[in-house]
Amino acid sequence: MLDQTQETLPGHALNRLQTALLCSGAGALLLEAIWFRQLGWALGNTVLAGAATLAAFMLGLALGATLCVWLTHRIRHPARGFVLAETLVAVSGALVILLLSVGETTLAGWLQPLLDRHLLLQSLRFWLSVGLLLLPALAMGVGLPLLTCVWGDAPRLGPLLGRLYAANTLGGVLGLVLGECLLIPLLGLPISAAVALLLILASAALVWPLRDLRYEPPRQPVTLAPWTLLLMAAGIGAAMLAIEVVGFRVISLQTAGTTRTLALAVACVLAGLALGSRGAALWTERDPRSTNAISLLAVAAAAAWLSGIGLASLGAHLEHPMARWGLALPGLFLPASLCSGALLTLIAERLRQVNLYNGPATAQLLAANAAGAALGAGLAGSWLLPAQGPANAAIFLALGLVVLALVAALARRSKLQLVTPVLGLAVAAMGIRSIPALVDGQVAAAARPYQTLDDSQRVAIEHGRNETLQLLRSDFLGEPNTWRLVTNRYSMSSTARDSERYMSLFAWWSLALQSQPVDSLLISYGLGTTAKALLSDQRLGRVDIVDISPESFSLASQIHNLDPLDDARAQRHVTDGRFYLAAVEAQYDVITGEPPPPRMASVVNLYTRDYFQQMRQRLAPQGVATYWLPVDQLSPASAKAITAAFCDAFEHCFLAAGSHYNWILIAAPAKPAFNDALWDQRSSLYQLRRTGVESPAMLWTGFLADAQQLRDWVGDTPALTDHHPGRLRLRNPDAEELLAYANWASPSEARRRFFASAWVANTLSAEQIQAVAELWDWQPILNGFIHDAPIALIDGLLDTDLITPVLWGLGSGWNEQRIAAMDTLTPDGDAARGQQAFHQGVGSLARREPRKAKMHFLDALAFDVERSRELAVYAACRAGQRDEAKRIAGPARFAFRCW
Repeated sequence: MLDQTQETLPGHALNRLQTALLCSGAGALLLEAIWFRQLGWALGNTVLAGAATLAAFMLGLALGATLCVWLTHRIRHPARGFVLAETLVAVSGALVILLLSVGETTLAGWLQPLLDRHLLLQSLRFWLSVGLLLLPALAMGVGLPLLTCVWGDAPRLGPLLGRLYAANTLGGVLGLVLGECLLIPLLGLPISAAVALLLILASAALVWPLRDLRYEPPRQPVTLAPWTLLLMAAGIGAAMLAIEVVGFRVISLQTAGTTRTLALAVACVLAGLALGSRGAALWTERDPRSTNAISLLAVAAAAAWLSGIGLASLGAHLEHPMARWGLALPGLFLPASLCSGALLTLIAERLRQVNLYNGPATAQLLAANAAGAALGAGLAGSWLLPAQGPANAAIFLALGLVVLALVAALARRSKLQLVTPVLGLAVAAMGIRSIPALVDGQVAAAARPYQTLDDSQRVAIEHGRNETLQLLRSDFLGEPNTWRLVTNRYSMSSTARDSERYMSLFAWWSLALQSQPVDSLLISYGLGTTAKALLSDQRLGRVDIVDISPESFSLASQIHNLDPLDDARAQRHVTDGRFYLAAVEAQYDVITGEPPPPRMASVVNLYTRDYFQQMRQRLAPQGVATYWLPVDQLSPASAKAITAAFCDAFEHCFLAAGSHYNWILIAAPAKPAFNDALWDQRSSLYQLRRTGVESPAMLWTGFLADAQQLRDWVGDTPALTDHHPGRLRLRNPDAEELLAYANWASPSEARRRFFASAWVANTLSAEQIQAVAELWDWQPILNGFIHDAPIALIDGLLDTDLITPVLWGLGSGWNEQRIAAMDTLTPDGDAARGQQAFHQGVGSLARREPRKAKMHFLDALAFDVERSRELAVYAACRAGQRDEAKRIAGPARFAFRCW
């Protein structure tokens, strides 16, 4: 089938086509990254939604390659066909981008009736993704098979396809890495999309000079490839996409699961495929018998996956994050993808050996591979991970590769194939034996830093759809004290007193700034602290709770005596917060959000101006919204970009302190109706007290800045938007920047801004402002910056009626007080008895019972508890027992004395 034109084909034509495919792959992967971001806005950013989108894209590629089977029997100018296909990719790709830019709310609205019907919702997500991506993905699937027709059937298919596939895949690596690490962060989505479209058109331009090359298609009907080879190709595609899904969960146990980390993980897979394919091309050129090794190479792929799990496990125990990332990421993905890339090339060569023509053989091979990839992405995200967990999922993948090896061995009967079952069974046995320990070790390593920090123990592990969750419990005197929820490697929520304070403040601010709140929306449940605070207000009639993780609801239920979800007013929705806002039409008096950290994969979409504008549309005219701003995880430019986004959406924004560096962005009406009804309800008063908000004035001592003061702080920093996600920098603040945060939010600076604020003067009366001023000095204790307060500070506090700052200033809290006062408590050892006595003394002092406090501190002194002598002397002085104070002090000298 080789005509005269192709016999005189220029020698540089292969290089030209490789360059064209490099550009095509780069543009396609960059476009894919942009589409996935946009589809995340409209369809949600859960693993299920992502799996549906990925499966739809791969299905489009499979259909395109299937169409090409028909085309390769009819087309006579394959270069022209490629140019037309690439042009169609550019045009349809641009249309998809434009459609998704304006249709987010429309698409989400179509899905609203299925919001809590997860199976139907997932099905419709998939078919919507198919409808949107079908045309560009189909055109992408046509290109590579057509180019193999340029040479007719002169060259052997293995070396040719190996080179072309490697170039196309390597282009994907470049497009993904440059896009996620350079173009999107620096230039934004619109310019990145333009670059992607230019790359695709450049690939068409590079092939255009070869447009007159004629190809004589096969005259016989379409011949199907042997089913075993197609099964192998499909199996490789399914395994590699499943490895991406499962592998990213494993990697997220070790490193921050950012969008960049995800992009680099996919880039490692693509790089391995490219290198494996290119290496196999050289192998098939030199040794025609290389196809006999297909089954052994499949066993090698299974062994490579096991070795990747082992390397990732080794990386999990390295201290430095970059060392963990540098070993675990390429170690986990490269070995298996190298083998898979080589397998595709060997299968292609085998197809040529059974007398299939290049074009139809390539089309069938890539169609099967893409169809398998679609199946692998869908099954791994929707069933394998949530149902089996990462350890069992990894075992399934290893066994699947071994099964493929056995299929290949049965199809190619030779003496060499007799080795395959033995090696395959050995690898399978090794995987079943070693993978659980390796993966479980990584899960344990993810929680270990927090166990060390809290002196806690793991009490539950859940492998969910979106993350691996671990519930940790910290005991005090042998009784449960605080809890922490770890998702992958990040502490998502905690009930420690500083965390409980700022999470409850989301509710207190929202409820105090309006007279009659009825409907409330909580985005992200965590361990239920904010939900509990909201539900303590009997004025609320409904609380919709949105979280992507059903497992967080079940784990949180284990820590509450009264589960917030048992309240009839609480309605839970397992979905993405942004998708929920876009889908529903309800309006809320209260919207509060504490999503995961903004640097996590896809979470930036929950901190942009576009998202806050959606929130504004769902907020009632006199409603209040609160949102988390964790500045200890944000560079100053990032924190200012988020603040600018929030204040662009909400004109009357202001900022409040939570605890430590957990700040709270608040959107209020122009003239909020500050209401102290919360403090009149017994159901909420206890919660208010234990979180350090014992009076309405105490709430306002957390004020940091009003809208104009925030705009002065933000300056000319551009707002974070959907189209410019790179304005969020992927780094933590350094020590100097943290100090700048602390200085800007210091009590003296915050107090100055409070009294200078025209908005505050318009909201509070003169008497209320004066009440706030009298309590401002205790803010450092409540913000968590003082845990060991000097006696002078405690002495001033005891002249007020405040309780919580006294407890916190002396290292105690309401949980410790409850446990220390238990009649059934039997402390184990002298140290525990001393701690019980010490905390009982702190409680007595906070209740203004200095005589009792002195006796408890003397009991603690018998066990050498730190500060017990000092506090016993002080309590005696407060009780007027000067001689007793002098006796207790003995030769010790303190900064105070009463004798």
